[in-house]
Amino acid sequence: MFLSYLLYLSPAVVFLFMTSVANWRFALYLSGLIAGLMLGLRDGVGWDYDNYVRLFQLEIIAREPISRALMQFTLWTEDYRSLFYIHAFLTLTILMLAVRQVGHGILFLNILLLPWFYLEAYTIIRQALAMAVCVAGYSMYVTDREKPKTLLLIVAPLIHYTSIPFVLCMFLLSRSFRFKTQITVVGSVLSGVVLGAVVDYLISSGILPILQFYLLDKAGVTGLPRIGLAACLLLTIFLSEKFNRKKSVFVYSTDVSEKAKVSKLIVLSGVLMSVAFSFLNPVYGRLGFYFFIPFIFVDWRQCFKVFGKLSSAVSYGVLFAVFLLMITIKSGDNRIGPMVPYDCHYFCS
Repeated sequence: MFLSYLLYLSPAVVFLFMTSVANWRFALYLSGLIAGLMLGLRDGVGWDYDNYVRLFQLEIIAREPISRALMQFTLWTEDYRSLFYIHAFLTLTILMLAVRQVGHGILFLNILLLPWFYLEAYTIIRQALAMAVCVAGYSMYVTDREKPKTLLLIVAPLIHYTSIPFVLCMFLLSRSFRFKTQITVVGSVLSGVVLGAVVDYLISSGILPILQFYLLDKAGVTGLPRIGLAACLLLTIFLSEKFNRKKSVFVYSTDVSEKAKVSKLIVLSGVLMSVAFSFLNPVYGRLGFYFFIPFIFVDWRQCFKVFGKLSSAVSYGVLFAVFLLMITIKSGDNRIGPMVPYDCHYFCS
């Protein structure tokens, strides 16, 4: 079990070590390669793993066009493992390209350690790929590349429909900040009620009976801890900017600019949305994961500047602690496809 935790930590540890002795781009590629191999070669790890194997055996194809094409290619290979190989490769490659676009290697550490991104790719591979595309789209937004942003955000729902609320939110960013605030607060709170009614109708009417699978209690075990974590991280950002004379903690802005305000607003939307969904079923919180993408673009060392020379050590310690805690939660009692112990094809027994 201890070895499993070390394996999960290895991409982040390698990244930190290599950035201290080599170029951050080399560290990015090396740690990304390790993370991709662990994600793609796993065997029975992640509660959705057995479900995807079953879908392959029954030749059940996803509705989203890109996911449908990937599954059809997997069926052509006659090896269910190729589905995991392909998604791991695409997800990590897109995330690394997003980090390169912004030009701050430290962002990859956030991707590896925060619970909504790399770690969640062990659980929901199609949504993780859609999330990676949204991360890339957001990287285009913060670097003022409008056309690539639009293209990427259009692609995301073609991989997984859960990205649609986030995509709509991103397209509203051209409006005034006051409008964004109003639509965020009202829309996020009401979305849980609306979604619940829609899903209940789709299940009861027999239109999408597969949704019943996602309403099992096992799906929402980690819901509340992640909502609490998101709220704490958002509060940390607000307090840091307040006590540091409104210096932005986002890597793309030195001051609290319009984009920095929007980033916090998007996260707030995700927290409110997740809270609203938790009254229905925590699994609905998956729609809120996308709204925590701005966390990737935070330099958490700036949030802990109060610790002086220890700010880096404290920020890394917090991220590593959160990562290990979430792995432990996702491997709790009677979990299907627990994260621990880690097992993989070819190299592990």
